[in-house]
Amino acid sequence: MGHPVDWAETQGNLAIASLDWAEHLSYRHANATRLRDKILTALDALPEG
Repeated sequence: MGHPVDWAETQGNLAIASLDWAEHLSYRHANATRLRDKILTALDALPEG
């Protein structure tokens, strides 16, 4: 990167990508939590023994 404008544009693009990644991470975490809760409920419903 020979020009400050190129550097600044790259930094902006990285910030946008990081924000997008963080939003998707939150979405995936919520889905994983729901799935875990369903699994635990199903396991609790199994007969003992």
